[in-house]
Amino acid sequence: MNTVFVLDTDPVVAARKLDQSDLKDAFFFAIRRLCNAHYITGSDAPLVALKKNDAWATWASESRRNYAWLCEYARELGVQYYLHTGEAHEFQNVVNWASDNLPNTQKVERTPFPFQLPPEYKGENVVTSYTKYYQATKEVRA
Repeated sequence: MNTVFVLDTDPVVAARKLDQSDLKDAFFFAIRRLCNAHYITGSDAPLVALKKNDAWATWASESRRNYAWLCEYARELGVQYYLHTGEAHEFQNVVNWASDNLPNTQKVERTPFPFQLPPEYKGENVVTSYTKYYQATKEVRA
């Protein structure tokens, strides 16, 4: 899993649309990008930084609403993971920390989601594009 699957513009709905088998990896991917958003903006975070040119981390660092969207998505992934496994994700404390610690950014409004998909999945909107890609790659991830 190498992207945030924007299966809905509502982060809670988007997280709930993921298959149970994808929850653990999706959660880890999201919290890594939240932590990296802090490194991009010059502050520390609980997990080690990734490459600085990661599109989702850059997006999360661009505005408070972007970061909040990714936090809500990650938090709901954690909830869904718990509901399906009966256990908290081993990095649940990181999403809790991320929710309480906004990165240093001045912009408030949410910006467009990054398009991190092969060009053949480019659709009329980002939700349609990510949904088509998610469905098409489901067998590969299984």
